[in-house]
Amino acid sequence: MQKLHSKRKTRYLPSRERGMGSLELAISCFALVVMVCLCLDVGVMMLGNQVVDRAARDAARAAASQSDSASAINAAKAALASHKTDGTYITQPTLVGTTSPNFVYQDYGGAPFGQPVPAPGSGIAGNPFVVVNVKVDVKLPASMDCLGQYFEQGPLVGGKMTFQRQYQFPIVKQKLDSSFQ
Repeated sequence: MQKLHSKRKTRYLPSRERGMGSLELAISCFALVVMVCLCLDVGVMMLGNQVVDRAARDAARAAASQSDSASAINAAKAALASHKTDGTYITQPTLVGTTSPNFVYQDYGGAPFGQPVPAPGSGIAGNPFVVVNVKVDVKLPASMDCLGQYFEQGPLVGGKMTFQRQYQFPIVKQKLDSSFQ
């Protein structure tokens, strides 16, 4: 019996086709790096937006529980100080200002506790409220800097963004009636 021996035909690729795998790998690696950088930036932006939203809500709530404007500002600043950030990528939340329109403490002339707010026909209308405006600066960790040129659009300037949030909260300084205690 004779052994059947088959010869395999080896196909050699031309030199220009042999380098295509390396080129495809290089292009896909570049695309992957760009996508990872964009994901990092979007993640830090979402975190900064969450920090400013939570800080503004807490500052407005703290300011609304005070009996006058000066103590409301101090309470809002204390509430903002409790929101610790890394300071590198997200700055500490701060009040945009302590005057109108950035900070408004409207109790309609300090109506006594338990008294109704003046009627709409009296020239003063509405419920007592406080408005707090808070900001946070966010530095993007992988901002796309292309040969010294940033992609600056809207709030993005030099790889940094500023997030600002305004909250309005009702003033809750009324005492309960003795029958509720």
